[in-house]
Amino acid sequence: HLIYSDPSYLDGLRLGIVCILISAIIQCALILTGITVGVLFVLGLASDWFTMTNTPAWVAVGPDYLMIPFVMLALYGWWRFSAPDPAVQSGDRGDRPRRIVRVTTVILVVATFLNVSIKSLAFSNPAMEPYSAGLETIHGLTFITQFFASLLYIMWLAPRIPSPKMRETAKRYLWLLPLLFIPGCVVLFLGPIVAIVMYFLLLNRVRTALRTIRAQQDEEGAEVGLT
Repeated sequence: HLIYSDPSYLDGLRLGIVCILISAIIQCALILTGITVGVLFVLGLASDWFTMTNTPAWVAVGPDYLMIPFVMLALYGWWRFSAPDPAVQSGDRGDRPRRIVRVTTVILVVATFLNVSIKSLAFSNPAMEPYSAGLETIHGLTFITQFFASLLYIMWLAPRIPSPKMRETAKRYLWLLPLLFIPGCVVLFLGPIVAIVMYFLLLNRVRTALRTIRAQQDEEGAEVGLT
């Protein structure tokens, strides 16, 4: 059980989830802003302004640059959340999803920087557009891999909390969230929004459970100190 794990390890897991959640909230806000600007372009309300002001091409990738710090925050969070437990042997069955989360985190960091750079170059050199599309594909596939690996990792952590309900939820989300996400795109994007909210609520449940365990450790430590 995690109650017997090193407190610093548990603090690292909790810090990781906090970083992931903060990043997710900010990124969602930026995405909504981007969607709003896109709608304005479709309605013709923003395109004239961009034309009249001779706005440089880099403005089009501005949101991507704004995303970078928060993407890095999320990836740092995943790195901390997937840290190995010193009390668990590397051959443990839960170690493989954890390792996959870490590997995909590194790939996402590299792909994010390369994709933003190539997008910027593509405005002046259209020949770079296929490379940008290729990187976006790699980024998307890596993100999907990380998504499934993270749920498997939570399924492994849940019995150590212990929380059978959390494990069953993570197991159910392996098929439910993709089902909501993909077909749900045709319903005003409500499906993806619901899936994302459910996913991050699960992560928040893990964070709350870790906080409770740390509080128990502190209480037991205080009791030992008094005896």
